[in-house]
Amino acid sequence: MASGNGTEETLISQPKQKVAVKVVRYVDKDALTVLMRILRGIYVWWNLAHENVAELLGITTNFDHTISIASPLIPRVDAFRYVQDPNVDPRPLILEIAKGLHYLHTYERGPIIHGGIKGANVLVSDDGHALLTDFGSSRLAEASFSLVVKGDRKGTLDWMAPEHFQADKFTMSTASDVWAFGMTTLELFTRKRPFDHLQNIGAVVNHIVNKELTRPSLVASFFRLSDEWWSICLPCLNRDPAYRARMSNVVESIRTLQTEYKVVPRLLPRDVSFNSSHH
Repeated sequence: MASGNGTEETLISQPKQKVAVKVVRYVDKDALTVLMRILRGIYVWWNLAHENVAELLGITTNFDHTISIASPLIPRVDAFRYVQDPNVDPRPLILEIAKGLHYLHTYERGPIIHGGIKGANVLVSDDGHALLTDFGSSRLAEASFSLVVKGDRKGTLDWMAPEHFQADKFTMSTASDVWAFGMTTLELFTRKRPFDHLQNIGAVVNHIVNKELTRPSLVASFFRLSDEWWSICLPCLNRDPAYRARMSNVVESIRTLQTEYKVVPRLLPRDVSFNSSHH
């Protein structure tokens, strides 16, 4: 079993398939409000179909009488942990994260905002492909909801856009997703979480709001963060959300560099297990 912010995951074996079940722990005093958020999230996820979005199999109430979300079992390795091996090239994953996010933002029923893009919320399949997961903070149209414990340093704060801290009432948007994608790109290139050198929440917020982001060194990225890749990151990290890149442009820009790399299958022993330590 693995624990996360407001959730616990366990693995169960069905007659034909092993599945992962995420048991949602209510973190809101208003249980009905939380229930509605969960159901909206399930509705959003249930209707998605894309090669870079993790599949939702269904829901169950068999675990502690709470709503639990079932998805196909993928060995628990997320993108952040996957790239800790310096031989792993993060660029194929970044392209696929961009493709998955572009799919959400151009969804036929209206843009879907993921709300929690970061390396830990991207699973890596056995054949080395990225799968967006954890739609607990997603929203479709005006149906906004969140399962994230607010203020948790281990949550998504380090990936949050500047406007989150500047507006009296922040509303997630495709632009805030794009910022998070930019931070995730740097996270995977450097194999470190954003602002890893800062010790407290106040310092992180101050840096996001008031300081310019600096380009990681070539050494830190194993010489993979080229000028071309940095030019892709920068428009995603524009402080003004109105001038931030769109994921359609990001995908197109990355595809022009596709010949530089290829997807490498993730080959792991069957008995390898990963302890969840990066949220």
